[in-house]
Amino acid sequence: MRQKLLPATATVGLLLSLVLSCPAFSEEEKIFEGDVGGTAVIENVNGSKAKLHEYSDTRSGFYGEANAFYDSPTQFFRFHALDMGYDTQHYRLEGGPYGIFKGYIDYNETIHNITTDAKTFYSGVGSGLLLGVANPNPEAWTSTFDYYTKRKKFNAGFEFKMAKPFFFNVDYLHEEKEGVKPTGASVTSPGGIALELPEPVDYRTNWLKLDGGYAKNPLFISFSYVYSDFRNVMQDLYFTNPAGTLLDPKSLAPDSLLHKFGFQGNLKLPFNSKFAVNIHDSTTKSDTSSFTAFDGKINTRSYDIALTTSPFRFLDGKVYYKYYDRDNKSSVATDPTFTFFSYTTKAFGIDADFRLPLQLKLDVGYKHLKTERTVENETDPSAILPYNTDNVYSATLRWAGLSFVSARMAYEKLDRSADYRTIESDLLLNKKFAYAAQDRNTFKTVVDIFPMDTLNFSLEYSYKKATYNEIIYGVTDDTRNGFNFTADYSLKKIARFYGYFDYETIVMNQEMIRPSVSQWDAKQEEKTYGYGIRADVYAIPKKLTLVFQGDYLRANGSDDYTFYNNAIWSSIGVPIGSPVNVPNWDDYQKYSLSFKALYNFTEALSVKAGYAYERYIYSDGQLNNYNYIPNSGTGSSGAYLTGAYSRPVYSANIVFVGLTYRFK
Repeated sequence: MRQKLLPATATVGLLLSLVLSCPAFSEEEKIFEGDVGGTAVIENVNGSKAKLHEYSDTRSGFYGEANAFYDSPTQFFRFHALDMGYDTQHYRLEGGPYGIFKGYIDYNETIHNITTDAKTFYSGVGSGLLLGVANPNPEAWTSTFDYYTKRKKFNAGFEFKMAKPFFFNVDYLHEEKEGVKPTGASVTSPGGIALELPEPVDYRTNWLKLDGGYAKNPLFISFSYVYSDFRNVMQDLYFTNPAGTLLDPKSLAPDSLLHKFGFQGNLKLPFNSKFAVNIHDSTTKSDTSSFTAFDGKINTRSYDIALTTSPFRFLDGKVYYKYYDRDNKSSVATDPTFTFFSYTTKAFGIDADFRLPLQLKLDVGYKHLKTERTVENETDPSAILPYNTDNVYSATLRWAGLSFVSARMAYEKLDRSADYRTIESDLLLNKKFAYAAQDRNTFKTVVDIFPMDTLNFSLEYSYKKATYNEIIYGVTDDTRNGFNFTADYSLKKIARFYGYFDYETIVMNQEMIRPSVSQWDAKQEEKTYGYGIRADVYAIPKKLTLVFQGDYLRANGSDDYTFYNNAIWSSIGVPIGSPVNVPNWDDYQKYSLSFKALYNFTEALSVKAGYAYERYIYSDGQLNNYNYIPNSGTGSSGAYLTGAYSRPVYSANIVFVGLTYRFK
């Protein structure tokens, strides 16, 4: 039987009844206060509603808010409701008798809008069966739909404190996730036609955590257990193969079951020291549908040990060791040689913080990390994954020598070596940037200046460069520069102004230098900047406030290619040696302007009204001149697409008005 959450209205009723069932509020030592309000929104959107409201409700309409707080010498309750009536509604009630227990109930809905008005030649969108004939004319496709997912989460928990120094906590979560998301499939092998399919999403998760222990100086110990059960109502998706008449199967997210045990403890020691340990062990099992016969099993375990100390007023120190192991014991009955990835990390380090003269503070650290990767059933020596050894050095210098200035400079260096373990792995396949030896330097400086109580501003600069050694294909280096400026100023009790400016550049160089294959290099560059200003004008103090805000964000990207293979130029139809560049690489602009007025009729009653304009422009070489059927749907470059992410451009005009009533 499918589990269902309480409807939103029933949840609200339950929470309000619990709040209103509190004892009478007439006694002076008791406090009962809160507010309730509603806002009406009217929108005119030209373009993609999904991008405008990627994580919010797309509807014009009315939504409400409510807050209530009750406090007495023996107990308290707090209630909060947000976006009532929308797909982002949230309700929370918490409270209980002081010193005995504390409980909470929480209900939350979250929407993720991906693409509106997608289309396909298949029928049955949202189900586990897609039927249709691959019509080469997208204008004739009649199935239109929206890509989106929606989560409904119900949480509840209790903290029992009546048996101090012992404690016991219970937390429970039930989540439902429904919708349609894009997925891909290949229908001929090797390579061949690619399909973009609407995958149904219908997940159920039940999660339970129990933890308890003892907490009294100088000792703290805690034992915990986590149980998680994930179920996918639709584990398989069947679709008509455009290259034939048969149905092809595709496995969706498998059911899984998690058991996790944990122990945490710390003990205070002499010389302002503390010893802490954190141990976790878990097993996750999963399985897919019968046609793949997948039996998943992953065991993970971690051990963290740390000693912190402050033996002198000028010194704080920490020594630690961390171990993590992920052992993948999965198998596929129909293919015993199928490979699975496992890895182990071991790290130890030391941090020291020094308080120096002249209001200086120096923090230094060192970490040594080793990563060992294994692939079960791997027999190809060239595919053996390398081990990595990282040495990380860090230092941060802080200064607060003047009452109106503070500054901070931080530096970190990563020195990574790679052990490829076999000659074949070293020479052929695995010199990718994800595994390669690396030298990375990171620098950041921040200056905060506050010459007067009403004025302060901050400047920040950051630099990071990673160089990957001995690359055969992939990223060879990555350089990033960033600058940030913020300021705010208060003009007595008349107004307050805020402003910011951000600028960032990213340059990534990539290359393919393997012999006997197409060789190339590429320089990918991205420049992003944004600025904004806000003014809060107290036109009538404590009565009328006017808020103006404007923001602008722009990104300009490019990718310049150079090919070293004549066949490449002939295949793309340009003269040999000509540059093959992509000037539009994730280019976008977003600007918005808003005005809002807030007026307090009385201490209890207030109204707000406003207008906002927002526009988003996007240009990318992969999506410009979008084609639903590249290469006529044939060959290794052929595909049948649905329009996912293809039209994110929009402009919107939004008008809203709201009313709030406060009580106590």
